[in-house]
Amino acid sequence: APILLEPKLEQETPHGTYRIMPMGTEFNLEMRLADRWAPLYRFRPEPMRPIDFEVGNWFTSTHPRSRFTQNLICARVVGDTRVNLANRRLTVRGADGGVTERVLTSAAELGQVLAEELAIEVPVPADAIWDRVTMTAADVVGMML
Repeated sequence: APILLEPKLEQETPHGTYRIMPMGTEFNLEMRLADRWAPLYRFRPEPMRPIDFEVGNWFTSTHPRSRFTQNLICARVVGDTRVNLANRRLTVRGADGGVTERVLTSAAELGQVLAEELAIEVPVPADAIWDRVTMTAADVVGMML
């Protein structure tokens, strides 16, 4: 949902509470989580040309070191709930700030999450994706908790 470009103002949307915080000559868009504010991205209040978007999109979708070419990253908003999948870690955030997390343990579970929670029709068997999904340091720590 659109929000006002007004620094420090907490703004409710159907998808959460946000604020814009000044950072020198730039701004951070932040989202309120249950226990803290999390920065989502940084921007400058200046015009952007189409080439600026083209280069950024090209990099994130093709560069070998882009996190988007090296990881499985999926997100979906369902009503007032956010569903995020980062490699094997599934995170569900409710409007009340509640968070549930779990680490997927099988290709079958991955296929079920992609189909049912993220509504993604995958053109290959989940086994083919599972074999390429890496365990991040955060995934490993989460499994030990």
